[in-house]
Amino acid sequence: MDSEQANKMFNDIMRGIGLNDSDFFRQGCTTILNSGMAALKRCHEILRQMNQDEKRIWIDTEFGPPTNEEAGLEFICSDPENPPYWIADPERTGWLHIKDVCPPEKHPHFLAHGADSGDVIQGQVGDCWFIGAMSVLASNSDAYIRGNFKPTDDNLTEIDDAEAEAMTKGVYPPMFHWLRQFGIYVLRFFKNYGWRYVIIDDRIPCLKEEDDSHSIIYGKCKADDEFWVPLIEKAFAKLHYTYEALVSGYLDDGLTDMTGMASDKIKIQDTVGANDQKKKDDFWKFLLEKNKQGSMMGCSIQGKPGETEHELVVDGERMGILKSHAYSVIDVFELPAPEAKNYHKSHRILRIRNPWGNKEWQGKWSDKSSKFADKIHKIEKYMREEKIRDPEYEILDTNATDDGTFLMCYKDWRTYYTTLFMCIDFPPQWSGYRFKDQWTKDNSGGFPSGNDATTWAKNPQFILEVPKPANIFVSLGQTDGMNCFIKLTKISRST
Repeated sequence: MDSEQANKMFNDIMRGIGLNDSDFFRQGCTTILNSGMAALKRCHEILRQMNQDEKRIWIDTEFGPPTNEEAGLEFICSDPENPPYWIADPERTGWLHIKDVCPPEKHPHFLAHGADSGDVIQGQVGDCWFIGAMSVLASNSDAYIRGNFKPTDDNLTEIDDAEAEAMTKGVYPPMFHWLRQFGIYVLRFFKNYGWRYVIIDDRIPCLKEEDDSHSIIYGKCKADDEFWVPLIEKAFAKLHYTYEALVSGYLDDGLTDMTGMASDKIKIQDTVGANDQKKKDDFWKFLLEKNKQGSMMGCSIQGKPGETEHELVVDGERMGILKSHAYSVIDVFELPAPEAKNYHKSHRILRIRNPWGNKEWQGKWSDKSSKFADKIHKIEKYMREEKIRDPEYEILDTNATDDGTFLMCYKDWRTYYTTLFMCIDFPPQWSGYRFKDQWTKDNSGGFPSGNDATTWAKNPQFILEVPKPANIFVSLGQTDGMNCFIKLTKISRST
């Protein structure tokens, strides 16, 4: 089948599909859809309009200004008349196509060199939780980002069920990759317990420098010809109306929004206890097990209410790590240490990454510590063996300093970090069920008061019968509070 035949087949299929109100995620926005097929149909409509207007590259005016020169502050913050302090100079802000940001000698790619945690660099907006989630995602598998469908002449002509399913996976599903030639990207997120497909153009907010070059204002990739980080961040901002809506969040929620997997938050000190060695050992085994299963993890140090990111200081010593800031946990491992004085005769290590791409832990096992220098050969040996076992395993650059990635021993980690964020990859033998219900004024009795339990009995109740001993994971969720920005933000324009 040649390209002309494929194009005719696509047009014929799309003409047989119609869109109705239930296909759109929210009223007034035509470019966020509730299914992959609806998103394809909407892209088909966009392409037909572009063809009529004789345009080759699409401009998304539902999220972005009509021209590249405009700052488009209404899509960046909720109150353009009184923008927050982190907003870049509006006079030097514009939304540029990625080809105009990419070095002239290179060609822009969504993801060209393979993804790893070091690819992800946070920008000026305070969304370290989401940037950190992307960093964790990158260190686990490309499949989570752009799907694992590898097109060939054969499977493009005729694909089986497994290949068809693979084309729908990832934040950037392969079924939409061909649209990038028109500047159209379709990113997929799990929001309000359903997959949402966000259509964006390839323009990103940039700052004009004194030499007339342009720099990306918000999240970016380490490689200057890759743009998966700013494009995913842009689509996620569009889903929430503005970039400002991404300020502050939880890393595990970011992972859930990109994978659809269940998440959990664990208070570290409550779990390990103050002087209970068995609890500390059990929690370490738990971390090893979840890491081996492929569960994705992050961590943070809780600050006081209202505090912004600031460095942790202990007994007057700056520790290099930040409070109120989300970090990615890239790896959890043990190094044998027959000479160690501890009873388990090993070094328990976590590899952690700051989404800023700099500013690291300064204690034991840090890049410049004697502990790291003494054990560097053991570290490299472990990672070589892991690379053989898992080709996707990410090797630590032991020569890099202040690149945001660092090692930390388990004892220090559990002492200073307060919260573990986890996106759980359950074993294949597990099964799950999700159901929807609600608390209303008619059926919610609240907590029992005194000896009167009659109101308590009105609460929704669910009976779970477990015929034999089993591990059970129960998660309670609610729809996202995105609507808080509806009255403050311009949310729709005609396409």
